[in-house]
Amino acid sequence: MLDNIMGEIHALNSKIQVIAQRMKIMERNEEIIGKTLISHNKMLKAIEDELNTLKTGGLAIGPNEEGGKNEGVLQEIGDMVKIAKKQMDVNRKEIDLIKTELSEIKYVLDAINPVAYATIDQVADLVDEKIDEYMKKRKI
Repeated sequence: MLDNIMGEIHALNSKIQVIAQRMKIMERNEEIIGKTLISHNKMLKAIEDELNTLKTGGLAIGPNEEGGKNEGVLQEIGDMVKIAKKQMDVNRKEIDLIKTELSEIKYVLDAINPVAYATIDQVADLVDEKIDEYMKKRKI
């Protein structure tokens, strides 16, 4: 019986440790994705600023040969902005998924409430008490 209880406690402890490890990994991934999102936002802002500068007169865009080159540069920058926006959307979706998984793990941990379980020392004391009671009853 004691072995069964110890086995169950060990199994629960292992499960809690696995959940805690997964939460740490997810938190680390969330931090990385957040930093990536911030860096993409900065790059996107710089590209948009450069695009606005080009459009508002930073470079003359006209019917001459230079104008044709500038339009090509503007097109490339526009494409880069679109790609960056798509990547940001993907990152936001990944962050949302991670937040959902994290909330599910939190719910499971709250439902399990590992604090409510007895410690190994408490179980050992309880088992010792029960054995002593049994031995006293047997001697009577």
